[in-house]
Amino acid sequence: MVNSAWAVQSSTALVQLIESKAQAAYVAACETTAEGTPPPEAPVHISDPVDAALKLLMDEDILAAAGGANAAEDFVAVSTKLGTAYPHPALVKALQACATKPMLSLRGWQCDLPSLTALLVVLGKHPSIRSASFWQCGLNDRALTLLERALPASVESLAFEGTAAEGAAVEGLSTLPSVTSLALRCASLTSMPPPLADALRANETLTALSLFGNPLGDMGALELLEALRSHPTLLTLNLGRCGLTDTSAHAVLEMVSDPPKEDKDEEGEVPEAGAMCLNVAILPNRTLTALNLGYNRIGTEGRLALEAAQAASPGLARLELVGNPCLTCGPTAGLGAEPRRLIKASWAALAAREGGAEVVVAGVCAAALAQVPEALPIVGFPVAEGADTKEAPEFAGWEGLAPLGAIGASILGKLVAELDHPKRLRATLVSELGVVCASRGLTPGASFDKFGEALIAGISAALGSQLSEDAKTAWRDAYADAARCMQTAYLPSQLAAAAMAAAAAAAPAE
Repeated sequence: MVNSAWAVQSSTALVQLIESKAQAAYVAACETTAEGTPPPEAPVHISDPVDAALKLLMDEDILAAAGGANAAEDFVAVSTKLGTAYPHPALVKALQACATKPMLSLRGWQCDLPSLTALLVVLGKHPSIRSASFWQCGLNDRALTLLERALPASVESLAFEGTAAEGAAVEGLSTLPSVTSLALRCASLTSMPPPLADALRANETLTALSLFGNPLGDMGALELLEALRSHPTLLTLNLGRCGLTDTSAHAVLEMVSDPPKEDKDEEGEVPEAGAMCLNVAILPNRTLTALNLGYNRIGTEGRLALEAAQAASPGLARLELVGNPCLTCGPTAGLGAEPRRLIKASWAALAAREGGAEVVVAGVCAAALAQVPEALPIVGFPVAEGADTKEAPEFAGWEGLAPLGAIGASILGKLVAELDHPKRLRATLVSELGVVCASRGLTPGASFDKFGEALIAGISAALGSQLSEDAKTAWRDAYADAARCMQTAYLPSQLAAAAMAAAAAAAPAE
């Protein structure tokens, strides 16, 4: 008895159906056999549901049920022919959606073998559907084997989530010549099985591969990257949430880098300079254009290795590192390689000025401090309560700002020197400047903002046309990070008082 309209039909029904069809064909053949003619051979018994499904996929009566005009209606018709009393409702809805967007997507519904068989018939009759995604659909080894052996060549993109990526079926799917995009998300891969690595190594058609959410670890990633080193077509690779560290980042650099000159050829000889290495396995990867390593455990050193990989392989233009410690471990950690390069280049341009960078920037810092009256208590400038410092005639030329300007220039020099090492930069900013500001009366918040605006304006004036708009933006972003870092040295009470004062100043007068 059927307990529910959405009950999953047993795959044994496919065996029963193909057996009954074979038996009926056998009886019909016996009835038409002339007297004295040997009887036809009895049908071979089929017990494997996958074999039964494959036989049914070649059955003319089953194939004729799909007219090719409407995918959803064809699915219902084929399911009925397969003896399914209640066609899979989610697949009917997904196929209806394919009328406007030819991408099949089934999410969170169990996909039984009879429904999958009917779907394969429909996909064969509707070649415009080129993508199929199964998200947490409980696909077992039988289902994956059926897909691997009967997927129409028109389907180019396959995606699975929550389906264990183990066994020969997955390896077969990864070598199908028609599949150019394969996603095995959250597939419980704790390592890279050698057969799967070999299948990927032999593959010559994949352009996109996602193993997001598999706890591969560094060992699994190293095996995968080695297998993909000489891949001729792969453009995008997603290894997000795979438990990777800097070790994997260095493996990426190795994958895209030219082999060391001392590498030997197959005969054990060191090739001459400029000679083509005979061992193609060590040739660098030059096809990869996008790499997602988000939500791993990659630190600063790993990030530098990945940026070196981008320099070695300019085609690797997109690198995703969101959710990694390297982007949050300190000030300027969020700056990319190009903004950091622009800051270093502009500092080098300042260094070419008379006196060097720190002398030039010391004057810039002193001038910037002159526009921030709140900074005067740091150097003991005597300001009467309520006085307008801008009107003080001795303010602009007071040499008491010069030492503070020199300190600021020194700190900026260290910021530039430590751009690639945010952890070390954090310690410098907090201990050498943040504590001084917090303990000498400089109010947090607006005071830092004023100084930053004046500082960037001063550097821009010093460099003129040598400082591009992108470089100015890079300096602003770097200073904003540095300012936030310095203000972590303030006590909560200081921050709260400054916030209250700012809110009071912004409130409209009654």
